[in-house]
Amino acid sequence: MKIWLIGVLLCLSIIEVYSTDLTPKKEDDQHRYHQLYLGIGYPFVINSNEFFDDFNKYLGGKENTLDGSTMLQLMFKLKPFGDFRIGFDLAYYNLKYNDKYIVEVPLATGVFERELVQEIEIQNLPIYFVCDYVPFQRAYKSYFGVGIGFVSSTIRWTEYANTNTRLDLYKGGAHFEKSETIPSLKFHTGVELAFDETLDYSFLGSICFELSYTLNYSSSKIFEKVPQQNFSLPVDLGKGYNVTPGSLNLSMLVSFNLSEKFFTANKN
Repeated sequence: MKIWLIGVLLCLSIIEVYSTDLTPKKEDDQHRYHQLYLGIGYPFVINSNEFFDDFNKYLGGKENTLDGSTMLQLMFKLKPFGDFRIGFDLAYYNLKYNDKYIVEVPLATGVFERELVQEIEIQNLPIYFVCDYVPFQRAYKSYFGVGIGFVSSTIRWTEYANTNTRLDLYKGGAHFEKSETIPSLKFHTGVELAFDETLDYSFLGSICFELSYTLNYSSSKIFEKVPQQNFSLPVDLGKGYNVTPGSLNLSMLVSFNLSEKFFTANKN
């Protein structure tokens, strides 16, 4: 699905560039329409190298990526004037990290093995106020925009520990859980393909392919409790980490016309 979305977005972008001779749509120039967008996408997460380097160095992990889930997306946009649109963008997706490995721990009586399973789950709910610039008004049209907002994020880290000796006092469990609101920026571009030449009288508006890049800032002391059980770990693991500094997102959406002219026409 990821490769398919990338291919479609590139193809539509090329078509849009070479479709300058298409007739402008009157309602795009004259009517201030309102549109609701519903769709799905996928986040290609930008992982924190500092976080995973420390995780693997001091806790023995092997993996260094967070896997994203399907992203659900909802947008509402209106056109107040000219070539600009404003609105909001709401999405929801999960990120997961899973790793299973064995570490060797020395004791006075010898070396024993400790099996560790690490599970990190991050639930993200980003909300942005967005502004789009739509330079061309035609059936195929591209747009560029920026959004400012925040991400409501919840991080949970759970560790499961099994050992082959009773002398090991190390305990697994829920090491970290935190909910926070993270400042975020969004930069996006997309291509829209209208289903009908007259948006004013059609409820189904267009299909949209969007590519976006988000930047997040957070500081989570995710290792804060771990050195209390393992005294060989450095004290500076209590520092804050920006675990998910951003993501590159691909989305496919369908828009619906909510203009006053559409509802007025369907009453008659």
